[in-house]
Amino acid sequence: MDSTDNIFASTLPTDFDKALSTQLFEASSDGIIIMNPNTEILYANEAIETVFYYTASSLVGKPIAELMTNEDRSKFIEFKTHYINSATDQPIQKQEYTGIKLGGFEFPLSLTLTTTQLGKARYLVLFAHDLSVTPEKLSILRESARKDNLTGLANRSMCLQFLSNKIEDAQKNHYNFATFLLDVDQFYKFNDEYGQPVGDEILQHIAKKIVAACREQDFYARVGANRFVIVMDKQNTLQESYFIGKRLCKIIGRPFTLHEHTITTKVSIGVVTYPCGTELPEKLLLFANQALTHSQCLGGDQVTVYTKAFQQELEIHEKMAKTMQSLSSYEEFAIYYKPQIKVDSKVVVGLQASIRWHSPLLGVQPMNHFIPLAQNVNIISEIGDWAQQNTIRQLCQWYDRDITIPISLDLYNQKIIHPEIKEKLNRLLLQYPTFKRRMYLELSAMFMSAHSKDENQAQREIDHRLGIRLTLEDFSDDQTSLLYLITQHPFDKITLDRSFIENIDNNPLIRKLIRLIIELTEVRHITTVIEGVETEKELKILQEENCKVFSGPFFYESMPAEEVILLLLTEQGSGLQEF
Repeated sequence: MDSTDNIFASTLPTDFDKALSTQLFEASSDGIIIMNPNTEILYANEAIETVFYYTASSLVGKPIAELMTNEDRSKFIEFKTHYINSATDQPIQKQEYTGIKLGGFEFPLSLTLTTTQLGKARYLVLFAHDLSVTPEKLSILRESARKDNLTGLANRSMCLQFLSNKIEDAQKNHYNFATFLLDVDQFYKFNDEYGQPVGDEILQHIAKKIVAACREQDFYARVGANRFVIVMDKQNTLQESYFIGKRLCKIIGRPFTLHEHTITTKVSIGVVTYPCGTELPEKLLLFANQALTHSQCLGGDQVTVYTKAFQQELEIHEKMAKTMQSLSSYEEFAIYYKPQIKVDSKVVVGLQASIRWHSPLLGVQPMNHFIPLAQNVNIISEIGDWAQQNTIRQLCQWYDRDITIPISLDLYNQKIIHPEIKEKLNRLLLQYPTFKRRMYLELSAMFMSAHSKDENQAQREIDHRLGIRLTLEDFSDDQTSLLYLITQHPFDKITLDRSFIENIDNNPLIRKLIRLIIELTEVRHITTVIEGVETEKELKILQEENCKVFSGPFFYESMPAEEVILLLLTEQGSGLQEF
């Protein structure tokens, strides 16, 4: 190394990312490289990709001479040495070479060498130009470097740059904006069933739906295989962002025809509104991704808004997941039973079983807190088996005391079409024959909306051959057609969740809807249970609509088996009714 090399720095300063000159380099449309005296690349801006086709990060550490033909490498070393020796007389020097792009393609390359001062150190700076590229072609290349080739939307690089600018502008002008991260639920199934070319067309169709759903001033990008980002200005409240997310789910979920196939796509969405505790676009997208993951854990086709409370809940869930993975037995779990009351005779006519997790570390956790986590860590099947066996054992113990109360038990969305499920139930029937016709298996309405003909047949086999009855669980007012479900599946009972009766005293439409459901289920000899009754006023209104069986805190909270037996023996004795 020539002694004059020592006047130039060999490493970048620690605050290089925050330097004004760095921001200018990134804003430049020219390819810019900072190198050390040994010609190793210390930094390259994003525009360098349009010259060499390499990403900027992949060039760091490479000698610049590797991007030229062998004949020109020594020529460049001489050029660099001459520049260093004469930089005071000629601060800018230029020379042409034969460059090599990613893939081995040769092209005419112009390199302009100069220096820059960063802090107290001087650096060698190269401006690189592809001489074969006309201004028109360069404009096209720059545009394509910022766009996704498949959908024509902005790509991830452009998205991060946009978010960085947006955060800076929002800080300066004091406004909020919302970022929506969308992931197409189970997209792999489209590729598996129809092939990747059709999968690509589906993504293009989704992109068109996104553009049509957004305003002219909104920003949208494809940032992953089946992930999209939408940025919307002036979203002032979390509630506004949530409802926009729900509208996007609805729009993207509308079926369309492609190559004679009817395609229905669903998306999970995570939303984060700025300000959100970070000024970094990458971290903002991380927050959105955490909310998106929560939506996926809920089964997809959901919207989750990132908040501080959500972050705290997320940390708790992560702790729960780690604790659950380390479980060596199911001694920490317990079965609780919620009484179902037939009001006219004032007796308990059924029990709904659920699981509580008595964690020494986390305290008592209700079922809706840990079941999604159990599914994620792949122990839901084992927990379901334990719950079924213990519930059936309890039912048989009560039967031995002349208590013949039916019990509903959740299948936790295990597919009953699976031969293993039917075989397990058959073994339990052989072990505990007295539970026949005393057990209801609960299947959620959301789960059943994705049923198949085989699933339907499996339900009938369980119903008739095994003697286990079926409940359509937690049907709410925003789910699939009740008429379709109860006419196509052999349900003996349905439960309507709390969402049906909220504000029932102020909404005549809800009363009419419940009356219609009662009439429809009575025709098919299906028992309807109204869940979540909290007040006497709600009970009175529901009785006026001919509802007969209820559960909820107005009557009893869920209770362990020892309290159930006390209730049954002291209040009703053994003369219990059935549905």
